[in-house]
Amino acid sequence: MFNKENEGIFKVRLTPIHNNQCGKTPVHQFIKYKTQSVNDFIRFLRELHINILHINSSVFPHLLEKIKNKTQIKILTHIRELINVDAQDEIDRYFINNIYNYSDGIVAITDNEARPFQGHPNLHILPNPFDFSQVTAEASSFRRDHGIPDNRIIVGMLGQFHKFKGHMVFLEALEEVIKAGTPEVPVLFVILGAGPETPLWKRAAKKILGKADYFQQVSDFIKGHNLAPYIQILPYTLKVFDALQAMDIVVRPSLSGDPWGRDVIEAMALGKPMVATGTSEFFVENGVTGYLVPPGQPRPLAQKILALIYDPEQRREFGRRAIAKIRRLCDLEQYGNKMTEIYQSLLQN
Repeated sequence: MFNKENEGIFKVRLTPIHNNQCGKTPVHQFIKYKTQSVNDFIRFLRELHINILHINSSVFPHLLEKIKNKTQIKILTHIRELINVDAQDEIDRYFINNIYNYSDGIVAITDNEARPFQGHPNLHILPNPFDFSQVTAEASSFRRDHGIPDNRIIVGMLGQFHKFKGHMVFLEALEEVIKAGTPEVPVLFVILGAGPETPLWKRAAKKILGKADYFQQVSDFIKGHNLAPYIQILPYTLKVFDALQAMDIVVRPSLSGDPWGRDVIEAMALGKPMVATGTSEFFVENGVTGYLVPPGQPRPLAQKILALIYDPEQRREFGRRAIAKIRRLCDLEQYGNKMTEIYQSLLQN
């Protein structure tokens, strides 16, 4: 966060409470965390003469009421996670009520995250931006670096490595593609974003599956179903655009059915056709910029992948429309202007 003199960035450590499509904090921890004192943090905000506190996540609802009761600071909550709009339990209701009642402004990255906060007088839908200046004409080295022939169709997925991302469904779809038989179209599925040697994988596996090793489960499935010739699993890389540029089809097989993540924006910005799970057409318009299929169902996922494998012109058309849509929704300059307007309105009011 910045103070009003823009003297620097200050990092503080606060305990988050999770309640989204990837997991929920257990009730006993929720009760403990929400009652913890935040007086030191409030004192820190006062010392820095903070005017606006931009909370860039939904995971700190327990801070809001205490800050509002003890300061004149304007709070802007940036919703990046799906919160249960039906408010089925205490944690759901707590999240929605605290964010709604104690935020002077709310920004949601799509209309899906905004749903629990409809009616808030200062609610904005502002998709994550994409900086098109990062896209260069330089040829991708991804295929060369990983020994992938130019004639092989790459079907890729990327993102954090945990089971909710749908890696197993991705592999089951690969099995369906192989069963369909594509001898004249060599296909390679690529999982990008993790590897057994990467600490992120080990932390994610431990957190999500306890003692079970998620990577081992994925590896066992590949071995047990003879998929090794058709799949490459690659670790996290900073050269994401280089990888995306080499892919022919990008898949988001999320079990949560949320086809609007950062991977979707980046893939579409680079002109890649998407096959994603869910029903929201905020980014992926079914039959226009890609295909949408039900989550957790490998067969329809495989059918849409196959349709794109055999139709290069459709891939190109989806890609052209995808670029146009991301330019319209995610322009970096427009994003900055809109955020500045939101800040100014908070200060004026």
